[in-house]
Amino acid sequence: MRSKRFLTVLLGLLSLLAGVGVWIYWPTPDLGIPMPKDLGTLDQRLAQQIQMGIENVQFEPELPKSWGELGMVYHANGMPDLGIECYARAIELQANNPRWWYFSAMAEKELAHLPRSLELLDRVVELKNDFAPAHWRRGLIFFDRGDLENAERAFRKAIEVDSRDGAGWRGLARVLLQLDRPGEVVVLMRQWLGTGVHDPYAHRLLGLAYRQTGETELAEAEIRESGDEKPVWQDLWMYEVVQYGSNVGVLMKEARHCIEHHQFRRAIDILEPLSERQATDISVLNTLAQAYI
Repeated sequence: MRSKRFLTVLLGLLSLLAGVGVWIYWPTPDLGIPMPKDLGTLDQRLAQQIQMGIENVQFEPELPKSWGELGMVYHANGMPDLGIECYARAIELQANNPRWWYFSAMAEKELAHLPRSLELLDRVVELKNDFAPAHWRRGLIFFDRGDLENAERAFRKAIEVDSRDGAGWRGLARVLLQLDRPGEVVVLMRQWLGTGVHDPYAHRLLGLAYRQTGETELAEAEIRESGDEKPVWQDLWMYEVVQYGSNVGVLMKEARHCIEHHQFRRAIDILEPLSERQATDISVLNTLAQAYI
């Protein structure tokens, strides 16, 4: 009887161990997680950050946030193509979240895929029409493509949904200058600056408008007021992505690579948010100036 009982306990223990073994050695399903070709070539800190993001996806592949955060790691560190793949998975799981569409649109823009970026921004507008950056980002793309009519419409919509966001005002002023309507720019910029904001680039735009109207003294005074500051086209959602940038050196390397290959717009998109985080880093500012030039 005792031996029979011992055998029963032994069989139960073996079954339990077998179950644990199956759980431990059961192969992880292929989730198709986007990965760099060789993590070993990346900065150690960045490689660890990516590995942590991959592990989060493996642990909770059903959570859109896991995919989205890995996408932001890639996006913030000069790998927008991998970021787009992750954002697409987040969209599959949570299609009603405008952030994933927006981040994907910005990554596509970095790759100079402007038609695709516009398509994604259109979707953001459908989901969250009161998010001004989605409108003025569309305006910037239209402006760069020379489509001033649609650019004007997009910037006016940005001002309508959030009059506190200066990007819509500045973008509209640039369009009006291109359309040779300086009088409207003067009214627009005076209205914007009259709200008490500190916006050096608005003074520059006002100065350029005065030049077009022949008011030289007013033009020079406004341009002196503007200094050498460049416009900042950033927003709260993109700051979320920037926070995942783990290493300045990695971003600088990617930006210099873009400059060497004449991908200046992409270099600027990488360096502008970085210059805000590293405001005293001369190498960052010099590289950004090189991209502007």
